[in-house]
Amino acid sequence: MVLHLKRRLGLLDDGLVKLERSLSIGNVHRARKAARVVRDLAAALDGVRLPELKKETDRLKRALGVVRDLQLEKQPRPSALPPALAQLKAAARRWRKHRPTLELELAGAKSISRKRLARALRHRLARLARRITRLPATAPPRAAHRLRMRIKRAYTIVGSVEGDERQLRVLLGRAAAALGDLHDFDAGLRTRRKSRRPLVVRAGRALVDVAHAIRSTH
Repeated sequence: MVLHLKRRLGLLDDGLVKLERSLSIGNVHRARKAARVVRDLAAALDGVRLPELKKETDRLKRALGVVRDLQLEKQPRPSALPPALAQLKAAARRWRKHRPTLELELAGAKSISRKRLARALRHRLARLARRITRLPATAPPRAAHRLRMRIKRAYTIVGSVEGDERQLRVLLGRAAAALGDLHDFDAGLRTRRKSRRPLVVRAGRALVDVAHAIRSTH
């Protein structure tokens, strides 16, 4: 798992190099995704302390997220993008400055057994299933967004554990995509839909499938 995290960290470094060449929507999106995966994997290592890696990756991910949301707005705010880009560049500089420290922190981490990781995953998925059942039928924006973040984290972690969870990962991906479309609608990003209800219904069905799959396999 630690080796997998190191490879993902390398992909994030590559994404930031591409970002220096071009702050395109695609490059920002890929770098943000890489940062999220590193953060999620670091959080999945129960019992392994990686406080600096989590903190610095969170900082970088937030700066990338602000820029991405501004780039996707239907009615761009010209005055808002320059400060966000400046903040992102500062976050990237901070990342490079702390990179050697993060490498040392990761080098000192010991891999946990796959059995222990699988056990931690089962507990995480059980909590996720309970949160899904508690989501109101209207899927309030803030609650839906928080659940989406948890589902994306579960998607990343399931992908790092080989076994019978492959179908579950597909369902998690669908649920994350459905909640992502709902989030874009709520945030006013790149959507032409006039009604929120079809998006809520689609997300609800995807979440039911995820909860059922979790209970069936765990």
